[in-house]
Amino acid sequence: MTERGAPLGDRYLLGERLAGPVWRCLDRTTGATLAVRFLPPDEAPEDLPRHRHLVTVHDRVPHDDGIALVTDLITGENLASYAARRRPLPPAEAAWLTSQIAEALAALHAAGRTHGALGPAAVLLDRTDRTAPVRVTTPCTPRTDASTPADDIRATGLLLHTLLTQTTPPDATPAPGASVRASDGRVLVPDGPLRAIVERCLAERADDRPEAAELARELAEYARAHRTKPFALAPRRPSPAALLSSVFAGGPGAGLPCGGPDAVLPRRTPLLLCVGAAVAAVALAAGVTLTLTTASARDARANPPHDRRRLTDAARATDWRCGPRSSAGGRELRACVRTDGHRLYLRGTVTPVAPGDDVRVTLVLRADGHDVQSFTSPRCATSVCTFETSTVPARRAYRALPAYSLDGARRATGAESPAIAF
Repeated sequence: MTERGAPLGDRYLLGERLAGPVWRCLDRTTGATLAVRFLPPDEAPEDLPRHRHLVTVHDRVPHDDGIALVTDLITGENLASYAARRRPLPPAEAAWLTSQIAEALAALHAAGRTHGALGPAAVLLDRTDRTAPVRVTTPCTPRTDASTPADDIRATGLLLHTLLTQTTPPDATPAPGASVRASDGRVLVPDGPLRAIVERCLAERADDRPEAAELARELAEYARAHRTKPFALAPRRPSPAALLSSVFAGGPGAGLPCGGPDAVLPRRTPLLLCVGAAVAAVALAAGVTLTLTTASARDARANPPHDRRRLTDAARATDWRCGPRSSAGGRELRACVRTDGHRLYLRGTVTPVAPGDDVRVTLVLRADGHDVQSFTSPRCATSVCTFETSTVPARRAYRALPAYSLDGARRATGAESPAIAF
């Protein structure tokens, strides 16, 4: 069964559908949010290497007549949309990004695998990793696929050419020299090391193309030699029109394994909410400052700026820290906590919830054995009810205690999460 809240094997629960055969899922053991793609058995790769520049495959779960491939969920944009905004990329930045792609290919080739479908849309950019953001999507090609490592290198050369010029070579099988010229003879890639690298990658004979590890090294050396400041992805600065478009048409989807999305599923949003969001978006884009009095603002006034900087520098972002799943009142409960150094995040899960039951999740924030704050979810609408919230409490160690209520009465309490220092 493929629907939100359905179990996937013994470990995962399906979340929302992201695009095509790709869904969000929850790892009930670790509390991590992952992506899952449903594939025919002959398209689900096995024994893929792990590398910092490859989207990690965590599990392969038999499902119906196919395989559910569980991977990291990368929520950044892909290289195609990033490059379209930059038009074109500075040479050093293009080399920096492409060197990471080549590193991923080197890991695949060393494991006896090829990608076979490399292009800008198959490369995701993880903004949580500032020094090395590239994540190449999982190749969904069987070992018997006819693609070769040399084909991946040629695809990398085409990709680098596109990043540098925002065009693709006019000839599908270009000869050296012609590969970097438009049909009118105009040079697209300037003379220099990067032009020579592009020409070698697009060489007609496969034996004349460099290996992935060599290509990664050459591009990294060029990037280091020509950078003028530390590399970082350019921030997104949409225009008011783009913000309006994203409000009504839906923004970019999450990074998906095995290439780009087949179709982004729109969300149903009340018209009034859309209009309000659109007005706010245009106001923000025009430089209007909206002042909101929130709990975080009150906390900011309570802590002088120099203290906040000191505390933020001392705090480090963490992954979800989850307590054990505990059964109470015929239902399973679990609580998790994490922090990004600025806020404390809590998540509670209760399952199963029968249709028609008025079940609500409660998360109690505790410190030193005492209750500090309590948060209650709206009425659960799915069989697996997950509630997330956040707060900015005083600096100390905290735990989250899960509970649930039925028809307005507290029914059961689960096990606390591990402690986390905020």
